[in-house]
Amino acid sequence: MRAAGIVGIIGGALLCGGNGAVPAAAGLLVSPRELHFRALPGGQATLTILLNNRGHLPIFLAITTADFRLNRDGALESVEAGSAPRSCAGWIRLESDRLVLASRQERTLRVSIDVPPDARGAHWAELALAEIREGTGPDSASGPSQVVRVRVFHESPPSSPGPPPRPRLEARVGEDPLLPELLVELENSGEAILRCTGRIELRDARGMVARKVLLGTEGRFVLFPGGVRRLAVLPAPPLEPGEYTAVAFVDYGGRHRVAGETRIRIPAESSSPGGSGSP
Repeated sequence: MRAAGIVGIIGGALLCGGNGAVPAAAGLLVSPRELHFRALPGGQATLTILLNNRGHLPIFLAITTADFRLNRDGALESVEAGSAPRSCAGWIRLESDRLVLASRQERTLRVSIDVPPDARGAHWAELALAEIREGTGPDSASGPSQVVRVRVFHESPPSSPGPPPRPRLEARVGEDPLLPELLVELENSGEAILRCTGRIELRDARGMVARKVLLGTEGRFVLFPGGVRRLAVLPAPPLEPGEYTAVAFVDYGGRHRVAGETRIRIPAESSSPGGSGSP
């Protein structure tokens, strides 16, 4: 007997700016742009996507599953279904993979997942909703004109908590030595998606905080299992000449925060830049 699934959107948007209704194409409204499932291993769950054709012409949609990954710099890359580690593309069942939305029509699309009994930690995939160009129907259309992507996540308890990520912090001096670029690199070797908050504090020779810089988007970012994330920030406006210690603080939702640091030297003259990094 299958375990009951928990049906609902949880945790808010991971990768989108928001999880509400978003205009995805001319006349087409798609909501939400992320589906978050939580079901027991061996269980099932179902969520719905709202589709709204606000235009004056019918819209033909072809829906397929695919995968995506988050690269080191936080950019999303779509890849073939089943090719990404921790993919749940093969778990997804669609109510229909071909839809026609009449002018001003609103309807829902049911999306279900069958979770394997041995599933542990986080898995993800995406739905590609391809709007077909004008024709008498999907079979007679010439091809997709626009693809809208809805990310799908499933999270179950990991088999173990996993070690905390350790930030590696370094400073790089570019064209303006008064504005060194600070790079923080973190690796998630566990099985769960880590919803992190983070900042860098720049402390002067007296230990006083001269500047705080938030990491990610307003101090928030995510770390995917098995992934490495690199975040670059500039401590604008320019710092006063002197020696500084940069300390990166990352709260990943565990019992403790983790930190990394490096030293920075801001020269009195732009002709003698300096900066070094250490984990």
